[in-house]
Amino acid sequence: MQTQPILKIGLVDDEQGQLDYLTNLISRNEGYEVAFASTQPLEALQWIQNNPIDILILDLIMPKLGGLELAKRIQGLQIPIIICSAHGDLALEGYKIKALSFLEKPSSPTDLTDALEYAREMSEKFKLHRKVFQENVIVIGNNKTLEKVVIQTSEVCILEQNAKFTKIHLINGQIVEVKQTLDTTLGQMKSSTMMRVHKSFAVNAAYLHKVKGYECEMKNGVTARISRSHKKEFYRQIADGFSI
Repeated sequence: MQTQPILKIGLVDDEQGQLDYLTNLISRNEGYEVAFASTQPLEALQWIQNNPIDILILDLIMPKLGGLELAKRIQGLQIPIIICSAHGDLALEGYKIKALSFLEKPSSPTDLTDALEYAREMSEKFKLHRKVFQENVIVIGNNKTLEKVVIQTSEVCILEQNAKFTKIHLINGQIVEVKQTLDTTLGQMKSSTMMRVHKSFAVNAAYLHKVKGYECEMKNGVTARISRSHKKEFYRQIADGFSI
């Protein structure tokens, strides 16, 4: 008989007793192990962003960072979520963040096992979504909030080098500042429409509005400089593949 792969589970609940209870129940199910159990949602968020897990079980009402907000912040990671809460009236909120199951405390061993097995069935689908998603996003640390953010590469309009930081200008006007070079950020994006136009600027040709001389104006209203050394190649690329 083929052995099922062991799935790693993360637990987040502000009550230590509930974490102990869930850990005990999970230990009775083959094919699962608790990767971490935390009473601190913010610490759990950092752990999840830096370590792979297969399933997340979390409470809804917690201090500093509730389960709904935590789930929203990791949506890009495509992790199956099981909500375990004493507030049955909030079940609908759980499904808004696409939780697979809602267990009302205290959850029975049978209900938890059923929820885990359903999460296992759905895990391959989540992995496929994660692969597609990761091919089109970058997960990067925001210098101002010190949290990791998920950025759709198709939404990036301009990359601007500023000393040791790079400003990522999105088409919606939002700016994300990251503590890394423009070269590093550009390499992470792997986008065929991003073009280097200056030692301090790279632009997304899909959002070019107007090019004149040594400046290019983007559709979000931001202007980037074009250096002498990049001008000829930039104009050639535009002529070959893009019309503005």
